[in-house]
Parts: sequence; C-alpha cells; structure tokens
Amino acid sequence: MNYEQFLEQMKEDLQARFAEDLPPELADVRIGIRDVEKLQGESYRGLSFRSGDSPVEANLNMTGAFQAYEAGRPYEDILEEVEAQLMKVVDHTPQFNIRISPIRRLRIWL
Repeated sequence: MNYEQFLEQMKEDLQARFAEDLPPELADVRIGIRDVEKLQGESYRGLSFRSGDSPVEANLNMTGAFQAYEAGRPYEDILEEVEAQLMKVVDHTPQFNIRISPIRRLRIWL
C-alpha cells in the first residue's frame, strides 16, 4: 500500500475504533486527511482530528508510521500506537467554544 492508501486505511480504522470503543461523549472525533504547511520546509500530508464541534484541530504527521509499516512492522501494531497517541492528544486538547450572539455580530459589522 502507498502512503495515500495508508492514510485512508488508518482514517477508516481509527473512526471505526473510536465509534466502538469510546463513550458517546468522546466518540465524536472527526478524522480527516490534510496537507499541513509548515515553515522551513517541514510540510506534510497527515491526519487531522478534532473533538466534536471544537474549533481546535490537531494534526499528526504519519510519515514515521508509514516508514515503520514499510519496514515490516505489523499494521495492527501501528494502528494501536496511533490510536493511543490520538487519545492522549484528544484528552489534552483545550475545549472551548467561541460563539458570538447575533446582536453582538450585528454591532461588529456596524
């Protein structure tokens, strides 16, 4: 499997695991594939995820995981490690919601 297929498979498997293994209030983790532009040539294509409607999105560079897969490490082992890492990040991601009331929004535009 190539890197793009690896990302797609990882995304599908993680979504299924979160839906099965987590309580409903934590299972709403949205996972996507995204190009992340970094300074100094460190851009990458990896997984992005956010919890529920949170405006905070985290990104995970999957290059190392794919290299481990290519080197012969079992996919299932990599999947479990990535899931554990995502759980740590989701657990420590700040949860806040910025909502502007319609009246406040109107005042901003005036």
